[in-house]
Amino acid sequence: MTPAGTPAPFLVYDGDCGFCANALRALRRVLPDWPETFAWQTLDLAHHGLSPEQVARAAWWIERGRAPAGGARAFAALLVWQRSRGWRVLGRLLSVPPVSWAAEPVYAVVARTRHRLPGGTPLCSVRGDTPRRRAGPAARPAPGDGSRREGRS
Repeated sequence: MTPAGTPAPFLVYDGDCGFCANALRALRRVLPDWPETFAWQTLDLAHHGLSPEQVARAAWWIERGRAPAGGARAFAALLVWQRSRGWRVLGRLLSVPPVSWAAEPVYAVVARTRHRLPGGTPLCSVRGDTPRRRAGPAARPAPGDGSRREGRS
C-alpha cells in the first residue's frame, strides 16, 4: 500500500539511519500496536507537507486531517494512538508542559548525536546541507511488516 492510500496514521523515518531503524525495531517490540512505517527517501514529501530538511532532523507522524507531528511530538502521537490506556496517558503527558518542554530538547540532542549512538553510522549524521536521497527501490524498506493494529482504521 502506498502512503497516499494509507488511511491510518503512519511514521516517517530516515531509511539511511541505522540508529533510526534500530530504534523503530525496539519500539515495535515494546508497543502493542504498530503503524505502517516509511523511509522518507521513498516518499513524495511535499504531498505530506514535509521538506527534506524536516525529515533529516526528526521522525514524523502523519495522520489524515492533522498537521504532521515531528520529533518528540511524533513519539507522543504514536503513544496516544495505542489502544492501551497506559501508553495513551504517557503520550498525552509527553504532549503537555512542562514535560513537553523537556521532551523536545531531549529528542533534538538524540537526533543530533544519533550517528554516535548504537547502530549509528556516518549516514545518520544530521548536517546543515540538504539531506541525501536515494531513489526508489534502493532505499531501505521500513522495519517491520506493517500494522499490527488489527480491526482498527
